[in-house]
Parts: sequence; structure tokens; C-alpha cells
Amino acid sequence: MATIIVEDGTGTNPAANSYVSVAELEAYAADRGITIAGDGSELLIKAMDWLLIKAFSGTMLLATQPLHFPTKQSGVPNNIKIAEMVAALETDAGSDLLAPLQPRVIQQTVFGAVSRTFSDKGNQATVFTQLNALIAPFLSSGGGFGFVVSRG
Repeated sequence: MATIIVEDGTGTNPAANSYVSVAELEAYAADRGITIAGDGSELLIKAMDWLLIKAFSGTMLLATQPLHFPTKQSGVPNNIKIAEMVAALETDAGSDLLAPLQPRVIQQTVFGAVSRTFSDKGNQATVFTQLNALIAPFLSSGGGFGFVVSRG
């Protein structure tokens, strides 16, 4: 069983490893009629593993803080806390948020002497719509050029 140390919004605890407590996760799940089967602390750690690979925008309060939030712009946003809990519940339901991308499934159809093969190009990955929506406002642009167009 992992030990959860909740970020208190100051960024000063070098051992902080979660934005929410196990009790908060359990209350969030109970409010939605969800029963947690796994260990809440382990689920939160796995959820944080997923959050830690995201490229969030904003300047951290301290260069030494272990988690991206709090930031000077937004502290620890409530949507980030909710995203951690949703990611924990997705993990508990059997989703692997850190699964490697898999090649798309190829479908082959045979009509007598003729066969046709269909495949979408690219990789296949599960899309977690709720998680993506929760963290989207806090993500950096991911590179490229950013500019503002205005008319004077």
C-alpha cells in the first residue's frame, strides 16, 4: 500500500505525490455510485503517473516542487484534482492509461477468389474523453508557433 501525501497548494513538500486524498477519491466515487475494488492509494499513484507525463502550461511556484501544480497562474485547479480521481477510477475499471500504442486492427474480407484488406493508418489508442476535457485548458500548446492576430 502506497502512502499518499497530498499537495497542500504551497509546493513546499518534496514528498507530495497526489492532489487528492484517498478519502476524497472514495467520496467522489461514492457520489457517482461507483465501488472501488482496488487500493485507493495505489490507484492515485497510477493516476498521478499519467498526469506527470502531460505537458502542462504555467510556471510552477517553486522549481523544486515534485508536481507541476500549484502554478503561479492557477494554484491547483479543481479540474486537475477531478482528473486525478477520474484517472484512478479508470485504472480501477481495468484501463491502462499508460499502455503503449498498438497498430490498428486490419480487417480482411474474402469474396470468392478476391480478397480485400482494410486498415486505418496510424496507431490505435483508447480516447478518454472526460479526462482529456478536464486537463485540456491546462495543457501547453505542445510546440509549434503561437501568435495572436489582431486588427488595428
